[in-house]
This record gives sequence, C-alpha cells and structure tokens, in this order.
Amino acid sequence: MIIVARTEQEKHAARVFMGRKGKMPAVSSDFKAFICVDKIGNIIAVIAYDDFIGRTCRLQVEGNGNWVSRDLMVASAYYPFVELDLVAMFANASADSAQSMELLERVGFEEIYRIPDGIRPGVDMVGYRMDRANCRWLKENRLAA
Repeated sequence: MIIVARTEQEKHAARVFMGRKGKMPAVSSDFKAFICVDKIGNIIAVIAYDDFIGRTCRLQVEGNGNWVSRDLMVASAYYPFVELDLVAMFANASADSAQSMELLERVGFEEIYRIPDGIRPGVDMVGYRMDRANCRWLKENRLAA
C-alpha cells in the first residue's frame, strides 16, 4: 500500500526510515513523500521529494527487499510531473553503491555528472536526472506529460 505522508507524524516516520542506514534524511521544509507499507503496516520504502527549485525537485529513495512495483513507479512520476507540473527530477548516488545506481538507471534516470570525491575521498557522487518529456512511466500509462 502507498501512503502519502501528509501529517508531521508521517513525514517524521519517513525521515527516520530514510536515516536508518546513516543516509542523510530529507529535512527541507518542502519535504513530500510516499510511504510504502507491507500488509502489516511496516514501512518497506520511502520515495521522498524535496529541494524544490523552480520546476524541479530532488528525489531520494530508500527501501527494504522487493518493493519496486509498476504502480509505485507510476505514482512516483505522476505526482511531481503531473500534479506539481515539474519538468525534471534530480537524484544523487554514491559511486560505490552499484545497487542505487542500477535502480536509478532502471527506472529511467540518466547520469548527468560525477563529482570526484563528492561522497568521501575516493568515492564520487553521481548525479542523475529524469525529465518529464522522457518519462516512460507517464508514456506507458498514457498519463498527461
């Protein structure tokens, strides 16, 4: 089940889940999130949006196990691109996290830059972008793009 984090309690739960592995949780005042829960109500994934600048935002993703679904991908694209009328989403990954980079690329993000030592000495930060015009989740589902 997908829950839109609307209350401060839901947003706090999303931030805590995202910070559980030492990852910097989203803390900007414009933070928005989808929380994915399993059948008994445990959080299994968070799709978070923040750093809204102009018609763009930053996407952060954290999950446990097998949580990626077509419905979730459609919802996570529909919200920023259709409901908010944004033109692009950005995401960052650590170059030593092949799993994060593979996920971003598999769902349609394209690498646009690398910052040498951007994560820590010897580990680059990899920047990604997904444009509304090229978002397959909107095209495949014939949603407004």
